[in-house]
Amino acid sequence: MKRGSRIIGIDDSPFTKNDRHVRIVGVVWRDGTIEGVLSTRVGRDGGDATEKILGMIRGSRFASQARAVMMNGIMTAGLNAVDIKKMNEELKVPVIAFTRTKPGRERVIAAIEKAGESERIIRGRAGRLARKKAIVERAGEVCGNGPYVQCAGISGREALRMLEEFGKEPVRIAHLIASGIKLGESHGRSW
Repeated sequence: MKRGSRIIGIDDSPFTKNDRHVRIVGVVWRDGTIEGVLSTRVGRDGGDATEKILGMIRGSRFASQARAVMMNGIMTAGLNAVDIKKMNEELKVPVIAFTRTKPGRERVIAAIEKAGESERIIRGRAGRLARKKAIVERAGEVCGNGPYVQCAGISGREALRMLEEFGKEPVRIAHLIASGIKLGESHGRSW
């Protein structure tokens, strides 16, 4: 990817168990400059993150200019899984989800199952839990030794090289903005 490419960094705001919805912020980043800010809301522990994030990006004036999407992991707003493969297929750009700690697919699936057991399975909730587990499985293998990446539309090696070259700033700035909106000032660890 060439210098001057626009990258959209995405992160969620802090939230509590009492929050029904969580703010998602996207930062359009180019050569160390913020060119735009996007936002949407998703259900905490819901199943709408992929569609809401796709809608946020596609509905913006930056959609045709984006050359990659970076996120802080595939899970957002608690257990709301983002289908990075679907995002790549629909946006036609690489999607890179990275984390500080190695994602534990088994731990995430266990948490999804535990959440399902603690809720009454009504109105298709069982289907939603199965879809979440499928998204986690579909995200693919984890690459790297910190940061750890899962990616779509780009190889793991290329994704790590891109993080090295462009940095994690788009996601870090998205985190700072999201936490500032929620808490009145930025808070928490920002990559």
